[in-house]
Parts: sequence; C-alpha cells; structure tokens
Amino acid sequence: QEPILVGHISHIEGELFRYVAEEEANEPDWVLIRKDAPLGSPDILFSDKLSRAEFIFPNNALVRIDSSTQIDVVAIENDLAELYMTAGSGRFYNKSSAIAPIVLKAETAFGYVVAPSKTTFDLLVGEESVELTVLRGTAEFIHVVNGREKRYEVGATSFSLRADSRN
Repeated sequence: QEPILVGHISHIEGELFRYVAEEEANEPDWVLIRKDAPLGSPDILFSDKLSRAEFIFPNNALVRIDSSTQIDVVAIENDLAELYMTAGSGRFYNKSSAIAPIVLKAETAFGYVVAPSKTTFDLLVGEESVELTVLRGTAEFIHVVNGREKRYEVGATSFSLRADSRN
C-alpha cells in the first residue's frame, strides 16, 4: 500500500481557515488553522482578507496564496501535486528534479495548468476568468469549454494567458 503523503503549512500572515465537513464535526464550518499544521487531501483552505500563506509538500511542490483565496488539496502523491483553486491568487513552484520529477496540476473552473519540474507560475482566479503567468519554465494550460479541451503552452518568455468560460 502506498504511504499517505502529507504537506504542512509553513507560513501564515493573518488568518487561514480550514473547512471542516459535517462528518468531522457536528456541523460544517470554517475553523482557524495554525502554522505547521499538516495538510493533505481533501483539505480546503481559505485565506482571509490581508492574509497569505505558504504550503510545502513532501514531493517538492510549494504553493503560496494571497488574501481571499480558496484552494483545495485534491491529491498529493510521489509524482503528483494536484490542487483546485476556486478563487484568489497564488504562486505555484514545482521544485522537483529530473531524477524525481513530479507534475504540479492546478485546476480552476475555466481549465487547468500542468507544470513539469523546475516550473514556477502565478494563477489569478476571478469570478469570470483565470489568468496564468509563467515565471520560470514552461507550463501547459488546458482550457475546457463545453467539455472540449484546447491546449496552450505558456512559457516564462511569453505573454500571460487569460481564459474565461467562452474562449
């Protein structure tokens, strides 16, 4: 059986909340979380206004989120870190090496980003669109419209990509 991989919250400025589902408590609620708390699937986190946080995963993925950002941990595996960003902004680092590569996948309502080793990118998710800016390396944005996928390669030397539910 595969070991369960767990990351941790390495930095918090302001307030960070974890969603506690009904099966874990008497009723669902958002509870305040502290630095160095473990983090894994299916955790859902939200940074309050004027807050930010950093998460480190054991497979060399690192994520920093800004204020008013909601992010879900979908999966943490030896070769994959998969997250879902509902709203807000974040910087994603795939610090894995060619010897032990991972794929960093960041999903949104408008599509998802797939980033190989040595890639850093920013993701801004609004109510009507998403914007991807690659700072290091090259990532692929898979835009999903009406069940159809279009793939776009975005590199550190190219422009940022913006997508919405139409195009």
